[in-house]
Amino acid sequence: MPSDHSHFWTTAPWCRTSNKYGLALRPLGTDGVVLNRPNAVELRNKQTQLTSNYERAVQVLDPAAQNALGVLDWPPYRGEHPDDIANKAMAVAEDLCIMQVSDLRLVAACVCAPSYWRLTDKIGRPIDAIHAPVDGLNAASGERVAHTLRHLPLRRGFVRDNWLVHGDHALAHFERETRLESPVDTWVMRCERQTLYRLTEAHLLFAIRIRSADLSAIAAHRESMQALCRALQQMDTRQIAYFGGQAKHQHLLAWLEEQLAREA
Repeated sequence: MPSDHSHFWTTAPWCRTSNKYGLALRPLGTDGVVLNRPNAVELRNKQTQLTSNYERAVQVLDPAAQNALGVLDWPPYRGEHPDDIANKAMAVAEDLCIMQVSDLRLVAACVCAPSYWRLTDKIGRPIDAIHAPVDGLNAASGERVAHTLRHLPLRRGFVRDNWLVHGDHALAHFERETRLESPVDTWVMRCERQTLYRLTEAHLLFAIRIRSADLSAIAAHRESMQALCRALQQMDTRQIAYFGGQAKHQHLLAWLEEQLAREA
């Protein structure tokens, strides 16, 4: 979902915290919007993913878990898919994941815009196994994350942000891009707004919406560049490996430092 508005850069996740892998939940607020209407790009991507490979995008281990979604108000949607979570996902911008609170297992999901992961690898697994590919994350904050998720208050939303770097604006990225051969100024910054909402005592919703912008546009936002540099510099070797490897990390950091030097 390309965007070149200043708001993208001034409110970017790395401007709020330099710790890319921290939880950093913020309350959504009593009048906050949990889910949003999809735009044309988001809707087209969902249609493509659900049509081309339904099982890759939709997995339901516990059909009853989908009933928990009924506590939210939904826009009108067409019931053309065999799973209700897929039909509801077509009515909103976000991908939808339902976790079972008791053991924090992912039990139902419709994911059409993943960032370097596959739903078929995550379904049925608890949160610590889902986070296992991020080397060191469980050791650093696994217990805190699990405690936070189990104790989210009922019917209240919280948001956090994540960010990644891709080679294009495609919404669906199943494989990690460890080497981007194109020039750095053609890369794409991708931000994920992740919403956590305790639907019932037994189930919580994890919803994800993507924004993206051409990396080159950050050159007009010096403070955002400086904050992104700090976030990259703070990464340890394990986080750099998960981010995409040393080469990708260093190319991005060097390009940002070059832009900042030009403006000095």
